[in-house]
Amino acid sequence: GRLIPFAVFTEPEIAGVGMGEKEASEEGHDIKTQKFYFAHHGRALAIDKLDGFIKLIVDRSNGKLLGGHIIGPSAGEIIHELAMAIRMGAAVNDLRDMMHIHPTLTEALNSAAWAG
Repeated sequence: GRLIPFAVFTEPEIAGVGMGEKEASEEGHDIKTQKFYFAHHGRALAIDKLDGFIKLIVDRSNGKLLGGHIIGPSAGEIIHELAMAIRMGAAVNDLRDMMHIHPTLTEALNSAAWAG
């Protein structure tokens, strides 16, 4: 069930996929979290949707993406890119190095990857 993304279509939207911080730690991962706030994102500013953030859960030893949570605009859409990255065994650097169209809400994933 880890790779089954979920979304709650509230205002702001909430979405997640993969392991949470507690689960990842309990499974023996030395984790770090990387967070990016929509209040600092160009597209979110343009559409006046500033609440929320993207949080990535990363294995510190190898950079592998373990999970993530999104609270903010289009979270239920953005989460799919993160789910695919986790499924493919991507590291946070892979997400960081992926080119995103500017300005789009999914570009905030790229910003979260740079936040570490």
